[in-house]
Amino acid sequence: MEKVQKADGTTSKIILTIYVDDAIVATNDDQFYTEFLTELGKDYELSVRLTWFLGCRVGQDLKNGTVRM
Repeated sequence: MEKVQKADGTTSKIILTIYVDDAIVATNDDQFYTEFLTELGKDYELSVRLTWFLGCRVGQDLKNGTVRM
């Protein structure tokens, strides 16, 4: 992937955390996220909705942009 400049002049960023067969992806750019998952999904089976990570239940409030473990 290459550096992506957003329309507002900021740079798209992505954080990828992997532990064995668990992973979390966070980004500040929805289009970048979609492209990343599309490419990753070509080689790996993905679950887009995060409900559990490392044995901890994860709750997401998409409206408020919060995550709880």
